[in-house]
Amino acid sequence: MYMMLVCIIACGLLILNIVLVSAFIHSNREWLLGFYADTNVQFRIAQAAQIFLPVIMTMFEYWLFDRLIDRAFGYGRETGPS
Repeated sequence: MYMMLVCIIACGLLILNIVLVSAFIHSNREWLLGFYADTNVQFRIAQAAQIFLPVIMTMFEYWLFDRLIDRAFGYGRETGPS
């Protein structure tokens, strides 16, 4: 049951991050990719960003959540560096 919940939350976060990254790239295309004259290069860079950035954002969100939970409940105080 726990793994199913984690998978559902991960899918939801990934979909949200895909929407956010896609909206950001499309609204700022000239500012982000305007210095590339070739439209094929612009398309490839935007496509790579739309694939990799949501995954990286999801991993960062899980790391941040884990870090905040550890700080809130005091886990890892004995084993962490001082």
